[in-house]
Amino acid sequence: MILTDEFQENASNNVQQLLNNHDKSFNEMLSDDIGIQQGNDVKLLKPGSINLTLTFNKLEFEVCKHDCIGESKICYESLNGLGDTNAVGSCFTFPSSCEFKVKNGKDNDQIYFGDSLLLDVSGCLLSKMEYKYAAVLYGKFSAPIKSCDPKINPIDKMIKLQVMHFSLCPIIVKNAKIHVPEIASTISPPTANSNDPSLTASFPWWAILIIVLVIVFVVVAIVFVV
Repeated sequence: MILTDEFQENASNNVQQLLNNHDKSFNEMLSDDIGIQQGNDVKLLKPGSINLTLTFNKLEFEVCKHDCIGESKICYESLNGLGDTNAVGSCFTFPSSCEFKVKNGKDNDQIYFGDSLLLDVSGCLLSKMEYKYAAVLYGKFSAPIKSCDPKINPIDKMIKLQVMHFSLCPIIVKNAKIHVPEIASTISPPTANSNDPSLTASFPWWAILIIVLVIVFVVVAIVFVV
């Protein structure tokens, strides 16, 4: 009887967790954003272009096995490795970009990173993009996938991403923020005020005297001519 009660409680908790994950995923799908900020990371939600600021100047992707039941692909601007068709993948339509893709495996403990099938997988997997191979870390294991050095702006640490395909396999960019470009200040210089006494005070007195004498001379000349 005790075992039955424990089984029912565990089953109820699992069902509730699935419902919570479904509601969360559904709400995220309704969002208009390509990605959302989650603490120190950015979670990618749907296809489109997005620029991110990488806190530690490196591009790391995280995928959690229990969240991935589909397939997702990302193109990231790269510095090298562009001659390797396996690294470029389907990103050849974008200039100087390499591909990161992940896909759920046929069995519950399988997942594809790139073209590599990883077995006995549980929890979350982490991979840092670098040329020529990126190591996929999961648990005590590691597996290489073809990769490139990401093109990161050295000034603002920005990377350009293009989410090509997104289908029920969320990808998280670790230690990243959604890039907000700085807007240059355009403050107009103050306009001169004709009533400002400082302007007349700076006008030399002898110039005023010359102007007065010229006016008097012209008036006198006109009177004598008439």
